[in-house]
Amino acid sequence: AIHLTHALGIEFLWIDTLCIIQDSGEDRLREVALMHDIYRNACLTIVAANASKASAGFLRERTQPGPLQTNDGLVIPTIRLPFICPVPADSLQAPAHHTVPRVGEVHIYPVRYVQQALQPCLEPTDTRAWCMQEALLSRRVLLFTSRSLRFVCLTSAQDIKRMSPDVRPVEGARLQSLPDRLFHADSFVVEPGSDEWRRVRKAWHVAVSDYTRRSASFPSDKLVACSAIAAGFQRILRSEYIAGLWRETLLVDLLWHSSIPNGLSRPADWRAPSWSWAALDGEVRYPE
Repeated sequence: AIHLTHALGIEFLWIDTLCIIQDSGEDRLREVALMHDIYRNACLTIVAANASKASAGFLRERTQPGPLQTNDGLVIPTIRLPFICPVPADSLQAPAHHTVPRVGEVHIYPVRYVQQALQPCLEPTDTRAWCMQEALLSRRVLLFTSRSLRFVCLTSAQDIKRMSPDVRPVEGARLQSLPDRLFHADSFVVEPGSDEWRRVRKAWHVAVSDYTRRSASFPSDKLVACSAIAAGFQRILRSEYIAGLWRETLLVDLLWHSSIPNGLSRPADWRAPSWSWAALDGEVRYPE
């Protein structure tokens, strides 16, 4: 991350595990309350989507793509051809042995199968509760995924240099599901019952569904890990936040349900009222 920050010409880098005193409950609570402002005001958020843990790193060789498999089970083999990689312009003045072109590979797929065969790639950060807020609250994200390097902002998502045949905004596309008002500095309040209010409410339900399918290392973090996102919604809804639900729409918010039959489990230790989705583990959804 430090290497990448220097390469981007950015002077400051904020890393949660370094900038939050991990064994201090007091410092942790104070900093967690500020995280929505940190991500929202950052120039860029680096997401190590392909890393299973902090020590794994994310600047590494990607695995080569294998055969494609269509929705009906048909396996399409990969066609591999050698490719001479161009010599970078900044290395032309380097010693001769540094300017020898490297020979790589191009993987060719029949175009008629690509769109139906490539499925969204679930990255390690897509399953972790604490990682959701960095993707949802950041204005710009640089995603190092298993397939490609992807840049995502509030209006678009694209692979850098088209490194992946999957050109659809898959990883990181959820960033666009939050209303623009959450990124405004002014304290704008949406009018209850208005179209924008409905969009904000829908966005909250989508966020809850995404969040509840994730897991946290410490079960007690269930409500804490989404507090920054809730704070953003509270700023424009101006409703009291009650254990994952909102007082003004409490009756409707109680209509959450499991996404699959018997898909919820109750942790051993109490962490939220029984009527809150935060009391259980497993993905929940709201009716349309």
